[in-house]
Amino acid sequence: MDAPKRTLAFYLRDYALSPCTACDACERAALDLKIRPGHLSLRDLFNEKPFPCPAAARDDGLALLRAPAEARELCIVSPVYFYHLPAQLKALLDRMQLFRAMREHGHRLFHGPERLCRIILIGGRTRGAKLFAGSLLSLKYALATMRVKTVEPLLLYGLDAADALRGNREAAERIKAYGREAGAAAVGDLE
Repeated sequence: MDAPKRTLAFYLRDYALSPCTACDACERAALDLKIRPGHLSLRDLFNEKPFPCPAAARDDGLALLRAPAEARELCIVSPVYFYHLPAQLKALLDRMQLFRAMREHGHRLFHGPERLCRIILIGGRTRGAKLFAGSLLSLKYALATMRVKTVEPLLLYGLDAADALRGNREAAERIKAYGREAGAAAVGDLE
């Protein structure tokens, strides 16, 4: 019998994560590592001393990059502020420039089938055709650097208070249904 899948949840508010400073260290590291003989694995990258992103080596970025890089599936749940992701999540996505640089310089860190990411975005506005557009594009292209494909997201409008989900039965049911679909898809993939 297969061991049960482990589920990890990260609340970015609990981690220190500074923004990318465009220091170009990830680009330089990708070039330097290209010169070295042999195949670079994801484990090699995370054990690299010093780690190619100096900011990630100083704050919690290393752990936060490692988790989605090694996960079999992802689910991102986020509010949307002023038509975009909160600063902590955007900072994490910006750190994925490291994976983009590695890929562009010929390092194949991610093998096997493309992994999937489900996304739940929550907006306070009750309408707006482009409310989630910027967030979805940023997630799509940042995750693609790790061979992760975003699937149809769940977009929730009009939930503006801290406890808005608790009082909205329809939104809660939509989230449960989205989770059931994800579970059914995962089981189908195993068969």
